Amino acid sequence: MATRSGYKSGGKLPRYVRIRKMAHGRIRFQSWWPDDGARRWSKLFDSADEAHNYALQMRGQLKQHGDYVTIASAMDLLRKDCRLKGTAAGTLRQYEERYRTITRDGGFFAAESRMADLDANELEWFIEKRLEDGISPNTIDLDMAFWRRLFRLCVRKRLLDFSPIDQVSKPRKVAPTRPVLMFPDGRKLVASVAETNQEDADIIALAVYTGIRKTEMANLQPRDLSDSGDWLTIQADGAKTKQSRDIPLPPGLRDIISRLLQINEEGPGLLRGSTIQRRGDRVRRVFERWKKKTGNARVQPH
Repeated sequence: MATRSGYKSGGKLPRYVRIRKMAHGRIRFQSWWPDDGARRWSKLFDSADEAHNYALQMRGQLKQHGDYVTIASAMDLLRKDCRLKGTAAGTLRQYEERYRTITRDGGFFAAESRMADLDANELEWFIEKRLEDGISPNTIDLDMAFWRRLFRLCVRKRLLDFSPIDQVSKPRKVAPTRPVLMFPDGRKLVASVAETNQEDADIIALAVYTGIRKTEMANLQPRDLSDSGDWLTIQADGAKTKQSRDIPLPPGLRDIISRLLQINEEGPGLLRGSTIQRRGDRVRRVFERWKKKTGNARVQPH
C-alpha cells in the first residue's frame, strides 16, 4: 500500500534509510551517514525520499565515507563485533596480536592508515614482506583471515563499498618434505640393529618390509597373520583409511611377526599386552632410539 511518504509497504527502502514506527501506526524515516567509523542518525522525516536526500546531502558536505575508516577505528569496530557475537577469547587475542604486528613501529601500516587505501596491491605487498621475513604460508593465511574479517565488517556496516581481499593472490603452500628411509637402506639398518638388539630389529623389519603405520602396527593381533604366513591383514578399525587391506609378506617375515605378536615362554611379545597406545609408544621409542644412534633423520615410522 502506497502512503503519503512515497514508501510502499513491504518495498525496498532507499540506501542509508530506516523506518521508525510511531504511535497510532504512523511511520517516519531516518537516515544516517558515517562519522569517524560510526553512524550518525538524522532527524525524523515524513518521507523516505526526504530522508535519503538528506543523507546524500550530508555525505556530500563531508569526505567520502571510506576516508573515515582507519585500521585503528576498524579494529575498534571489530572488538565490539566480537563481543556482541561472543567470539572466543582465543580468537580475539589472535586478532589483537595481528593488529599489533601490522601497526607496530617499523611495521607494515600505520594505525591511522585509511582502509580505503589498502587495495589488493598493498595487501600482496604485505604478503611478500611476510614471506621475506620467513613467515610460513599457514601463518600468513591467519593474517589474511584477520584482514578478511576487518574488511567484511566495514562493508557490512556500509563504511566501505567493497573488500579487496578476494582480489589478493594467496601465497603458495609448499608441503614440507618428510625424510624417507629407502628400502635398501632399511634392509641394511635391520641387519645392523639385529647384531645388538633382535627385538628392535624385528620392529624395524616389520615397518621396512610392509610399510604399515605405527598405529596399524600397534593394533595387530595374532589372527591378522594368515595360516600360511604369506599375508598380513590390517583390520579396518586399526587402519588410517578405515578400510581393511591384505599385505603380502616376503619369506622369513612370518617368524618376525610371530615373535612380536605371540605370547611365548618369555612373556608377551613387543606388540602384545598392555594398551594400544603403549604399544604404539614402544614402536616410537624403538625408532627414536636408532634415529639418535645412527644420526639418520630418515629412521622414523610411517
